[in-house]
Amino acid sequence: MTPERLKRLKTVAENRLYNIAVVLEDIQDPHNAAAAFRNLDAFGIQYAYLVFEKKPKFNPKQIGKTTSASSYKWLTFKSFSSTQEALRHLRGQNFKNIGTVIANNATSLFEFSPNPDQKLAFWFGNETYGLSQTAIENMDMLITIPMFGMVQSLNLSVSVGIVLYHINLKLRENLRPDKQSAEKQLKEWLERHRKSQQ
Repeated sequence: MTPERLKRLKTVAENRLYNIAVVLEDIQDPHNAAAAFRNLDAFGIQYAYLVFEKKPKFNPKQIGKTTSASSYKWLTFKSFSSTQEALRHLRGQNFKNIGTVIANNATSLFEFSPNPDQKLAFWFGNETYGLSQTAIENMDMLITIPMFGMVQSLNLSVSVGIVLYHINLKLRENLRPDKQSAEKQLKEWLERHRKSQQ
């Protein structure tokens, strides 16, 4: 590995928002998920969680080879067989669960300011019917992306990108780098690189 490449990896690891995760629940089209993964990497999100309760399971690293511009290589994936299983895991890791929905009673994304000291998991649902009722009922908070056109819906990856951009605007103003997590992530990437060279 060249010194330039190593420096790039260190910079990326140090700029990750380790207190933020994205959960994709029962996504129908794997390529939509892969497009969302590209947003995660671009906006410095390391953790991508997938729930496969009603839709067929897919390997995010396989479908990512054609759609996510290799961003899948730099993300940490975890899959769950049910929404409840994912909720238990996230609560066990002290995450606050935030669901993205189209609903009048949800908090506008424009009014949402994340607490930099909290671990936040942002949930995105199926392309057709959104988050499941189980997910919605178990969220700590519901947010919605304000829309002003005739069509009240957005593509999955667009929604993910808008939410993560907003989160970046809020959190990076006073970002305190998580050096311990960055060192751990860098070691994982370097170990993966070492194995790939064998």
